[in-house]
Amino acid sequence: GRVRFVDVANERVAGSWLCRAGSKDAKDASQKSSADGIVSVCFPGASTGVTSSARALVCAGARSGAVSFLDRRGGRLVAGFRAHDDAVVATAARGNDDEVSGHCLVTASRDKTVAVWDVRMLTDGAFATRAKDFTHTKKTPLLASFGGFGDGVRGMALRGADAFVVAGEKVSVFSLDDRPVEKQQSDSRRQRDKMSVPVAPLRLRAQSGAKVRARLTGVVALPRSRLFAVTDEDGKIRVCR
Repeated sequence: GRVRFVDVANERVAGSWLCRAGSKDAKDASQKSSADGIVSVCFPGASTGVTSSARALVCAGARSGAVSFLDRRGGRLVAGFRAHDDAVVATAARGNDDEVSGHCLVTASRDKTVAVWDVRMLTDGAFATRAKDFTHTKKTPLLASFGGFGDGVRGMALRGADAFVVAGEKVSVFSLDDRPVEKQQSDSRRQRDKMSVPVAPLRLRAQSGAKVRARLTGVVALPRSRLFAVTDEDGKIRVCR
């Protein structure tokens, strides 16, 4: 898959960068398939107070579940790893300016999970060389994983620490700061299972009180308000609170 930058004023493609998560080899990167198609893009570290190196990154999520970090000053592949078992339909950076959240990447996938990652660890040179499988390591860039959506995630929006996620016919609103209750688990369990936090999806209701029975396709948090809007397969936009 490729990430392209378009110069709208001059009607030209300013950059077209090939990315393949988990590989820095150009020959290997060229052997791409439709599964490597890019479906989501964001800019980690865009908030104030974050180091210039973090500001220079572009994050791209692929249909295969892979996530790639590119240096937007030249398109160099900085790091790549497999974040999910299905398409990464949304990627977003935490909007707060504090030291921790300013380096957090949030990914949402059709594998019915949302994950929070530490960008600093993912893009660290020493870690990136062994990032193909971190599920059994003691130190992991995975800060939290949220599950229980009941269907593949179709859209995600953030407002500060709050996440708005649509999956199937339901919407979930939860805090990204939530963490799992500590308990004894077998060493054979995957790291994501240990970090999993359950969510409680809700079905939307119309003003009449009737349940909305339509598959939701997208969500956006409206600025300067506590409202959010969702879209569905019927072509409707619903403003919710």
